[in-house]
Amino acid sequence: MLTVLSLLDDRLRPKGARDPLAIESIWSAVGRKLVGNLTTVTSRADHFMVALLACRYAHEGSRSRSLDDVQERYARAEQLAAYLRLEASLEASLLGRQLAVANFRRDSMALGMHKKAQILSNQLSYGLWGLYSSALQEAGLIKGSDRRLTCAGIALTDALLETFGLSQWQRFGELATQGAVRKEQLSQLARRFAALLNDQGMRKKLVSALLRYAGARPLQVALYEAVQHWLAVSAEPSASVRSFARWAVDAHQVDAQVQDVLKQILLLQPVLVFANTVVVWLQRQNGRARSELANDLHSRLGEPFLHPGWDRPGLPHAGFLRGLTDAANDGDAGQLIDQLMAQNGAVTGARGGAAWLHWEGDRLRVRVPVDRASLPENLAAHCHQAWDYSFFLHAFLSIARAEHA
Repeated sequence: MLTVLSLLDDRLRPKGARDPLAIESIWSAVGRKLVGNLTTVTSRADHFMVALLACRYAHEGSRSRSLDDVQERYARAEQLAAYLRLEASLEASLLGRQLAVANFRRDSMALGMHKKAQILSNQLSYGLWGLYSSALQEAGLIKGSDRRLTCAGIALTDALLETFGLSQWQRFGELATQGAVRKEQLSQLARRFAALLNDQGMRKKLVSALLRYAGARPLQVALYEAVQHWLAVSAEPSASVRSFARWAVDAHQVDAQVQDVLKQILLLQPVLVFANTVVVWLQRQNGRARSELANDLHSRLGEPFLHPGWDRPGLPHAGFLRGLTDAANDGDAGQLIDQLMAQNGAVTGARGGAAWLHWEGDRLRVRVPVDRASLPENLAAHCHQAWDYSFFLHAFLSIARAEHA
């Protein structure tokens, strides 16, 4: 696997100040049963096309480029692609849109790794090189830290270039090699580039390569088949994970093992939403007495509302979730607070940091406060309506839908 930096730079936060209950490890473990390669941010088919072309350009013409040279060429290809998309009015989902649009107001846009040219604060980390490479490698389309195309990746980019046109690709290379590109050089190439990104035949090939690759686990292939059935009957304009999961658990066309994981997701999601909602609320309660907190929370619990059927062998932090579910369904607000604080202490301690929440006598002390947070009047309704965690399914549905766009 490649190391991928997220959009969040944890160096800017206090030590241990991320995901205080380790909820990400819980939902991602369940999501990986179905989706082996995509991440929460790899949800655009057109970004994958650009990333593959950037890999192609980065290595083209030489078998022995240094990593610095490969990264420089990759960045140039990504930047040029961004300006071609702006010229073709395809900027809505562009990574680095703000800087790219600002640069595009000039007559000439710099290309390269220097600060003036980059379209993100750190283009390698926060652009396609950093965010989309892991999914491409897992799918067997690239390999190595230098993002070199595999045989499968070469075959797919060959198809992309056949659709784009070899003369257009040659022109793309000529422009990417320049220190800067002028607007008047973009118009004709931009139309062809936009047509490539929107080509339905190429989208189908790309979706198949990303979701049904040779090494894909059987449940991912079965999930892909289920999504195809759903897209054929769904009238939804967007890819709703909740709607798909609810349809799939009752659909006779869907593999039983896929249904089982989706049932777990539907039952687990409210538990995770509940845990996060309450701990964020606690982060705004500095100085309050334990009895006051317990009374406020108890008034919002109502009847049992967290179904225990989410539990499966091997689930991370299952003991914490079981204790939380039992306390919520029993209406034991004090035990709920204790469960959340104990989990936070264990998680942050394992990271070498201090707990965000602790007691001084019977008063709550908050080390990492939030500015705004409140408890919903009806916690049960809130937890069953919100969909806060993706289980990687949003990205999967978005990529699959691109085949039908």
